[in-house]
Amino acid sequence: LKPASSVIGHGQEILYPHNLREVNFAGELAVIIKRQAKHVQERDALRYVWGYTCANDVTAGDLRSPMMQTLAKGRYTFCPLGPWIETEIDGDNIKLRSWLNGDLKQEASTREMIFSISRIISYVSGFMALEPGDAIITGSSRRGMTTIVSGDVIQVEIDGIGKLENRVG
Repeated sequence: LKPASSVIGHGQEILYPHNLREVNFAGELAVIIKRQAKHVQERDALRYVWGYTCANDVTAGDLRSPMMQTLAKGRYTFCPLGPWIETEIDGDNIKLRSWLNGDLKQEASTREMIFSISRIISYVSGFMALEPGDAIITGSSRRGMTTIVSGDVIQVEIDGIGKLENRVG
């Protein structure tokens, strides 16, 4: 869970908490919901999608454990999204790349995801209502996760969407 207070946009600064030793990032696809979704069947799930955007899943590595996921992922500025929402792409078949200070750190396709976007929406809507504007961040493999420090520049690019860029401060 990433609360609204963790969301920032393209070009805004990710704040590195002074009391942490390890902060990681991973580029991911975000699915933006267009209308309320409760108990949605997998076959109907894409009807609830407004569009897609780039996401940077920033995580406090020091706090990563099953019991502390919200604390590790929900900090202020730990959910950069953008640069805009694209409505005319197939989210289940696009390439994603992430760079740290200009070095390619992650390259993958959403075809490699364990669960389809339809399945994710169906699953999540089974235990919580999704509201217009909610973002579901679809996840990434551990191989894309990279440690960051203050001064770093992170870019997440998804074909057909664009490139999200944020500096760590």
